[in-house]
Amino acid sequence: MNFATSLSGSRAHRIEAPASERAEAERGAGNVGMKRAQLAIVGFGALGRACALGLLEAADLELVGVVRRSGSALPPPLHRVAVAAHLRDLKQVDAALLCVPP
Repeated sequence: MNFATSLSGSRAHRIEAPASERAEAERGAGNVGMKRAQLAIVGFGALGRACALGLLEAADLELVGVVRRSGSALPPPLHRVAVAAHLRDLKQVDAALLCVPP
């Protein structure tokens, strides 16, 4: 699902992409032959979980690992994603989403 969240005061508003863009994303148009960006998530609290689930839906992004202190396996549907104690322990990461407290 393609959407962005806009914060207005203390209220969050969901802003969806136009229907034509959503349909194009669902078809994967423009992604033929392109390598998916491989992302890791650092931190697996509420924000990390939400980002991980969102990455499962992304056609052009792939979740290759999660960095968390406990190192324990992730719950379904993320149970096949690699878990590491440090980012350097994950293979082939193009970028990382930092989902830790400030």
